Amino acid sequence: MEMLLKSGLYLFVGIAATAICYSTIKNLFEKKVAMEILSDPCYVEATITDIVPGTPTSYGIVNITVNYEFTAINGKTFKRNNNLTAIKTMDLPKFQVGLTIPVVYLRSNPEKNMLNMRNAMENFKRPL
Repeated sequence: MEMLLKSGLYLFVGIAATAICYSTIKNLFEKKVAMEILSDPCYVEATITDIVPGTPTSYGIVNITVNYEFTAINGKTFKRNNNLTAIKTMDLPKFQVGLTIPVVYLRSNPEKNMLNMRNAMENFKRPL
């Protein structure tokens, strides 16, 4: 029984460490891509093709998953799916299918693109 508990503990620690490492590496990769995009940016308005809001928090913030498409300066249309960001709940009516959303992409490679808006969670300060 003791050996089973130890192996369960080691398994849990291993899974937690793997999740932390994966999250850290993914975050570093996303920051590198963002820096590359901002080295030669092109700003456009993209059209929202799909949006899925999450459950609003009591702090007035809601996570949304948004899909969008835009036309680059070369005339090609690019799509991006499953972008997760947080917005203020009162701004939710501004994010509907068919409306526009600001996007920035790398001028030399429009496949590298990202939302050009601040995540509401970055401005949020939890009350004490």
